[in-house]
Amino acid sequence: MIQSIKLRNCGPIKSIDWDQLGDINVIIGENSSGKTLLLKALYALVKSLEDYQRGDDSKTYKEVINEKLKWTFQLDRLGNLVTKGEKEKFKLEIDIDDRQALISFGANADKGVGEVLENVKRRDNNSVFIPAKEVISLANVIKSSRGIEKQFGFDDTYYDLILALEKNPTQGKIAQNFLSAFKDLKTITKGDIDYFEGKWSYKNGNEKFNIYLVAEGYKKIAILERLIRNRTLNKGSILFVDEPEVFLHPQAEIKFVEMLHKLSCQGIQIFIATHSYFVIKKLILLSKINNSSIPIISLGLESQISYDNLRTGFPDNSIIDVAISLYDEEVKIG
Repeated sequence: MIQSIKLRNCGPIKSIDWDQLGDINVIIGENSSGKTLLLKALYALVKSLEDYQRGDDSKTYKEVINEKLKWTFQLDRLGNLVTKGEKEKFKLEIDIDDRQALISFGANADKGVGEVLENVKRRDNNSVFIPAKEVISLANVIKSSRGIEKQFGFDDTYYDLILALEKNPTQGKIAQNFLSAFKDLKTITKGDIDYFEGKWSYKNGNEKFNIYLVAEGYKKIAILERLIRNRTLNKGSILFVDEPEVFLHPQAEIKFVEMLHKLSCQGIQIFIATHSYFVIKKLILLSKINNSSIPIISLGLESQISYDNLRTGFPDNSIIDVAISLYDEEVKIG
């Protein structure tokens, strides 16, 4: 579990000091404020800790993190991540599982970082990034461009997710602590996504449908279900979700958030980047009902950053202001 985050000079983000993180953590902000950059930076660092010394891989930790940063951000030069005009370095430091992880590099960095913490201990978990865009329909294209042709186009958040989804569901009952969330997901999707002989399909009972004919929202929810069924997500995993509201009806958004909350109660830490009033409002209600902490960071343009907690209600943010102003306008209309 990530306990704290320190980030310096990452694109539009000048400085973040975010501590006392919880089971669910929320990132909001205007377009181009750095929400997805923050998620990807965290994912790249955490995933490198998990990929290091996996199987027979003999790469050093520095080589692992360099490769993950390259394919997650897909930049010609890594130094392009550094805030423009800044002489200081990009630096990401996290406290995770009661130990420290760090990467740092300057604007002149080409293919690799300048500083990492050596002698790191491998993290024996599987963390996952669920992008805003739907991935299953593009699975073969993603695998070909990233895995075979080694071309920029689909970054490692997509590629890693596709590989995780291809893992077959294991036999036996779903672990009891995930059973409730799994059953609730089934009430939405009604069926399962299935991978067989290199092709994805959607199965509902005895019927099978071409994956391209399935609603985008169904596929997004089915992804979460499959990650539970094939045991990719387990206690200790960190789940990064970018704009869960994309392709989902507001009612499905709320159900999706409820599922994420149930997963968080079973030891999966979650980071959510969102624009959605419905997502934030539901998290506020869950925080109050369960008397739980849900930290939220608001990223603004020109490095304006604020830290709040959803158990105290809505933070002061332009996204929330727009939603409230529409409600006030409706009240005035009568």
